[in-house]
Amino acid sequence: MDEYPLKNDFLFWLKNIKNLKSYQNYASDIKEIDKNVDQIVQDYLYYVPALLSDNRILAQQLLACVYADICLYRPSILSYFKKYCEFLVSNLNTIIETEGQLNNSERENIINYLEKRQVWILDDKTAKHLKTIAGNKKSTFNELFNIRINSWGRPNFPLKIIKNVLKGETVTVKSGKNELTMSFMTYWVRGIRNSIKVITGTDKSILLKNVKAFDLQREDKEEKFRVKAITDNKENPVIWTPLARGGFCEMEVDGLEYISIDHEYPLDAIVRSIVRKGDTELGKISDAYKNDPKFESTSLECLIKSVDKEALKTEMEKISTITDYYLMDRNENSSKSNNTDFQWFEEVDGEIWFIVAEDVEDADGEKYMVYFTKSDKSKKLKKKSELACILRTK
Repeated sequence: MDEYPLKNDFLFWLKNIKNLKSYQNYASDIKEIDKNVDQIVQDYLYYVPALLSDNRILAQQLLACVYADICLYRPSILSYFKKYCEFLVSNLNTIIETEGQLNNSERENIINYLEKRQVWILDDKTAKHLKTIAGNKKSTFNELFNIRINSWGRPNFPLKIIKNVLKGETVTVKSGKNELTMSFMTYWVRGIRNSIKVITGTDKSILLKNVKAFDLQREDKEEKFRVKAITDNKENPVIWTPLARGGFCEMEVDGLEYISIDHEYPLDAIVRSIVRKGDTELGKISDAYKNDPKFESTSLECLIKSVDKEALKTEMEKISTITDYYLMDRNENSSKSNNTDFQWFEEVDGEIWFIVAEDVEDADGEKYMVYFTKSDKSKKLKKKSELACILRTK
């Protein structure tokens, strides 16, 4: 078909609402999807308006699949598609009231297709448009992973109290040619989320911030999904998960909700390593929390006044950068031991040293420290006297 529902409304919206001079190009370019993709994806312009009246969640899921496929084309096609999603949101109520229903065969075909494919979009603006289209409260990818990072609180790291102490603290960062000011905790969470590594093979990974979408597909609805990461104009190999007992395997899950964030080194061990040095803001907050877990408002006010916020932010930055983060099958993550073979870490000449043992003696009674570095996991020896001298003169 040369025409599709809402075409004239879309062009009018582009011309008169968005003031786009090239609006006529959108009518043809938005349909430029390779003929090798599934027919349902090719015909989304015909299905989606009816789905908005029939089943908004199916409309959202189908649009997400189209987004993943369009990412493999030139950027202008993706830009046009994003405009189409924005148009749907802007005219949602009118479309729902006026567009027709799908026939049973069309609905069944779409349901069968979407039972075998899930797509999660990482572009937050587009993801939120699709969330509005779905008409539910299901978290976007970024919202879901923000919730997970914000749930890392524990007695030696009472994150809820830390957020209260740092409330009102801001950070200014560059965003293209502009500067963007955000709360420190938003900056902290975003930094961790963006730095998560997605494993795509032996010694191969990509950063989460470079992923446009995760495409979960299976041959049969009774199987688990295999997960691929979509980046600019590229569909990467199936991603891998670290295993609880070491090594890796291809990730197969029941859905994105079953993918978690793995700390290469346990958060508890990192916090303990910072606090062991004494006179730290994290130690001060942790002690206050352990003494009064309910934390009355007066106690919180006193704590806020006593904490050096700049020092606390420095300690929080260390927590976010000392360890690497990976996407991991939730079942494997649940089975993973929280133990680690290092006692604490030190910063030596711009490198992170993880101290495994500090009193290993040779035959002559010389004491050594056993350590490894963040960039080289092989164990090394250093005379304890030499390391002590380095640390004293930092």
